[in-house]
Amino acid sequence: MQMKLFFNKIIKYFSEVWGEVKPGEGKVSWPSMEEIKGSTWLVVVTVGIAAVYLGVIDMVVGYVVSWMMGIG
Repeated sequence: MQMKLFFNKIIKYFSEVWGEVKPGEGKVSWPSMEEIKGSTWLVVVTVGIAAVYLGVIDMVVGYVVSWMMGIG
């Protein structure tokens, strides 16, 4: 009974979303090339910052664990 209720909620959700989207109406607005370039640079910079941050955290945790275990 619970699974049937769960799947009915999922079906209802997707039917509501599909009704709101209304594909094929031709109201798609494509981003300009400048918007695409700006978004791309934002993603590249954000990923770079996240990589540096996670790398530093990884090194610090590695040193701390090594020190606690008496390896380093």
